[in-house]
Amino acid sequence: MIMTCQYYKNQICSSCCFTEKTTLIEKKSEFVQKAFLNLPITFPPPHFSNKDQPGFRNKAKLAVFGTTQNPSLGITTSDLVQKDISHCPLYLNGIQKLIPQVKNIIGQLDIPIYDIKTRTGELKYIIIVGSSNSKEHMLRFVLKSKQNLDNLKKAVSSIILNFPTIKVVSANIQPIPHAIVEGLEEIILTPQTHITETLSEYQLYVSPKCFFQTNPSVAISLYLTFQKWLSETNAQNALDLYCGTGCFSFFAAKHLDFVYGVEITPDAIHCALKSKSLNRFTNTEFINDDATSYFNHSTHQFDTLIVNPPRKGLGADLAKMIATREGLTHLYYSSCNAETLVKDFEILKFKFTPTQMAIFDMFPFTRHYECLIEFKALSAG
Repeated sequence: MIMTCQYYKNQICSSCCFTEKTTLIEKKSEFVQKAFLNLPITFPPPHFSNKDQPGFRNKAKLAVFGTTQNPSLGITTSDLVQKDISHCPLYLNGIQKLIPQVKNIIGQLDIPIYDIKTRTGELKYIIIVGSSNSKEHMLRFVLKSKQNLDNLKKAVSSIILNFPTIKVVSANIQPIPHAIVEGLEEIILTPQTHITETLSEYQLYVSPKCFFQTNPSVAISLYLTFQKWLSETNAQNALDLYCGTGCFSFFAAKHLDFVYGVEITPDAIHCALKSKSLNRFTNTEFINDDATSYFNHSTHQFDTLIVNPPRKGLGADLAKMIATREGLTHLYYSSCNAETLVKDFEILKFKFTPTQMAIFDMFPFTRHYECLIEFKALSAG
């Protein structure tokens, strides 16, 4: 598949590396396999799962610049040059249609737009999150302070009335002038606090501060592949570290007696608990805790471990605990960074050997990917 993108063609945006998808898939596969070459073990050959869809991203994070009367939405380069990419073709169709309307909303808010050079103004970013099946959207305004919060509150009823797909409106307060888009404080301004996304047979809650895979179609492939591998084992109970909103936990629960999910983000745990109730799961439990701390002190019995850590990986402390844990027969490691996965495996290899591997084109047209590896304990035979 070839994507037509004027921003890429005219060198306005370089977030995408290629517009011809098959070329990049080959390069991703080569890169991931090369990362494992120096290990004294042969990894199974990976298989790729990808979906041919030009508009796949369910989240748009766009810098706001220009004037209130004529706002632009786009990106900020490392040298503080701002470029409008409001017609980016990567987003879900519903988000693409909503972006021009959001410009009109900004024009009616009377909130000064933030200037990154003078550090004056209030409105920094717009974040739009969409559901690929329910067609619902969350609209988040990233503000420097609460100074103009009342202006936004007054506009909420009009936004909901005029744009029926927008179900959640919130203000995120980010007072610090650095590259991190979002601040810690989120103020939800609508009665509805979440939208729903359906992955395979499960309906899941998503709220503003939750991490959720940005490509729902490929995420389904990831979770179903994991579920199939798990169903072919004799696993009974699992611990899911970095569980987020509970996706791996729910797909695992179909074949296991019980699954414990651990996540440090309170909002994600809240969504996992609501999804648990919605899908009527009785064999899952979700705990709001740090992954390393919980693993170190947990007395729960489990033979299977699921991990989906951030890009930095598990880290030496947690990897060592896993490598010495009694009773583990299987480990499922989902990662968006093969280099840190390899670093973790340098410790884990004394307990586990890889049995299956798959690469998922979660981020088409970019250098990024998601890989899933099944490990079996050496003592399990």
